Amino acid sequence: MKKLILILFVFLQAASVFAENNENGYSYIPLLNYEFVSVEGQKYHAPGAGLLLLHGDQSPKYSEVPDNFLIGILYKTAILDNPPLNYSNLYHDILFVFERRIKRHTIQVVLNSSSDEPVYGGLQTTQSHIGYGFEFLRKEKIDFTIGAFLLVRDYGIDLPNGGTWPVLPVPLVRFNFYSSIVHLSLNYFKFTLVAAPESQFRLAGSINLDSLNISDGHDTLFDCIFWYRFFKKDYKLGDFAGIGIGIKNSGPSGPDGLGARSFSLGEKNKIYDMNYYSVFGVLDVSFFKISGGYIFYSRERYDTNTMKETGKGFFVSTQVLYKF
Repeated sequence: MKKLILILFVFLQAASVFAENNENGYSYIPLLNYEFVSVEGQKYHAPGAGLLLLHGDQSPKYSEVPDNFLIGILYKTAILDNPPLNYSNLYHDILFVFERRIKRHTIQVVLNSSSDEPVYGGLQTTQSHIGYGFEFLRKEKIDFTIGAFLLVRDYGIDLPNGGTWPVLPVPLVRFNFYSSIVHLSLNYFKFTLVAAPESQFRLAGSINLDSLNISDGHDTLFDCIFWYRFFKKDYKLGDFAGIGIGIKNSGPSGPDGLGARSFSLGEKNKIYDMNYYSVFGVLDVSFFKISGGYIFYSRERYDTNTMKETGKGFFVSTQVLYKF
């Protein structure tokens, strides 16, 4: 679930970057991305593409009434040079998301399948949810939304009739606080902090709080980046470009590699995922982003609880998106 939440976060970030729409109210944002990871025990290629359809202002002013929707679809494939024994070297990641905001109400529907046999491999290869949130607080520098969604997947909870329990209610929480000193946000299970958000020099960090998918300390995903933004907040084109250096525990996943790649295989009780710790640099100009760095620890996990250290190496990740 951590990967799903992080990809949703990236979709919402892309929507907010291109918040303004065309005269007819609709905008289209195609995404292209590629990631390459090379460590001593593995090489990993991950090309992907996606498309966002937006309607309405995705980041309305606090004095305005929200009325917008977002539809997004992402496909990404993963190719391993050295797969574990009896494991495929080819995996697929499919994500569909629909979100509708009407005044203080938010409705969201998501379908995600990450597997060597996506969707047709069974319930363990697919997870989906439908959720509702209500914005209890909306002021100039703070907003708070709370609700719940029903998450459908194979949790491994066996029933007396031999089936599995597939549904779990999960809280939906969104919180934002903004000032010239600090910007705090909680979006589902991802907590983000930006110190000095209006300065050209700023520190940004995030951590994933999804306790449903944490089996040990290595599953706690985080990143911390020290940024230099090229332009001040009042520049006519806005704060759209910068460079940074950082450290993270992450893995190849999503449009910009912000989560550990985790696949549930068509063969039940088999998974494959990978995460790594790295120091890296990043160049971000909104429509184009490239990052790369040195991996000082990496590991793979398969057969549910089997771990394998895969050594040191490097990664490169690129993303291109544009609004029509």
